[in-house]
Amino acid sequence: GTNYIVVKGFLTGTTDRVFILGTQNNTSVYINGVQVTTLNIGQTYTYNFSTTNAAYIETTNPVYVLQLSGFGCEVGYSIIPQIECSGSSEVSFTRSTSNPLHITLIVPQGGEGSFLLNNLPGIINSSSFSDVPSTSGLWKYAQITFTETQIPIGITTKISNTSDRFHLGFIHGNTNNGCRFGYFSDFAKYKF
Repeated sequence: GTNYIVVKGFLTGTTDRVFILGTQNNTSVYINGVQVTTLNIGQTYTYNFSTTNAAYIETTNPVYVLQLSGFGCEVGYSIIPQIECSGSSEVSFTRSTSNPLHITLIVPQGGEGSFLLNNLPGIINSSSFSDVPSTSGLWKYAQITFTETQIPIGITTKISNTSDRFHLGFIHGNTNNGCRFGYFSDFAKYKF
């Protein structure tokens, strides 16, 4: 794709990294509205999170985006979904351990108040969302930590949105025993 949103995880310091892989020559890469490089086929640009918790990536040709994130020094990798005309109206997953569980939600403006957790409103609130940099408020993101009471171990959990498609990623683990990191929303691009 050509449009991506990445959200910083919980690695120590500025260890979170985003790798952007060019698939065509002369691909200009913009992060938060600033051109940072031009890629050719097979070239990779590495972005380090510094002062922001989220970044908006735009490119002039399709690219792949991979993020390194996790907890402390425990790392995981995830392919990041492109945001235009993709996403899910509901995503189901299962919490595997009692380790901290952080859910990342990315949604177009207007959808941030329409989330349900297991069909219940009021658990994921619009006040948890922030504007994605350089999107003029058209995209929102939230990173929410869920307790075992809210999302029990071994029970299938469903997060849905009644008004818009969204992307859901999670970081699950801790600094002592590893990290599970991935995006589970639909990566497919819808053509209307």
